[in-house]
Amino acid sequence: MGLTKQQAIEMLESDDLVGIGMEAHALRLAKNDPRVVTYQIDRNINYTNFCTEYCSFCAFYRPIGAKDGYILSLETIYQKIEEMLELGGTGVLLQGGLHPDLQIGYYENLLRSLKQRFPQVHLHCFSAPEILVSSWTWKKFPWWIPAALDFWSAFSPPPSRRAAP
Repeated sequence: MGLTKQQAIEMLESDDLVGIGMEAHALRLAKNDPRVVTYQIDRNINYTNFCTEYCSFCAFYRPIGAKDGYILSLETIYQKIEEMLELGGTGVLLQGGLHPDLQIGYYENLLRSLKQRFPQVHLHCFSAPEILVSSWTWKKFPWWIPAALDFWSAFSPPPSRRAAP
């Protein structure tokens, strides 16, 4: 049960999002009790919307210096995580734009403070471009990637919610 290599390749190459969703649903029904669905409650937090890139799909970014651009304070990020926890959430996706002025100390402080204050929260942080650009900026592979991806939680995944009829 599952996908063949050819099916996986076809799905990766497909732009039929509805069809892919229907295939995933069919596999779920075949593999699991159809009366049970699991899910996670996560929150996306964009710590900044300033970005040096102009991706055609992104309506989120603001050029450096834009009046409606922002960098969230730690207190604001903490508040957003508290709200997520109050709703029963277990994880945070933390992403922002490619901000040229945010140095490694910013990210070290951000990750350290989040793990200290919210050790129970599964952190999934930073997009591939954010990690790549930081590795260029600091001339090394960022040591904080495992913390950003909450690497060790792969051995103990965040709890999922279970909904039954």
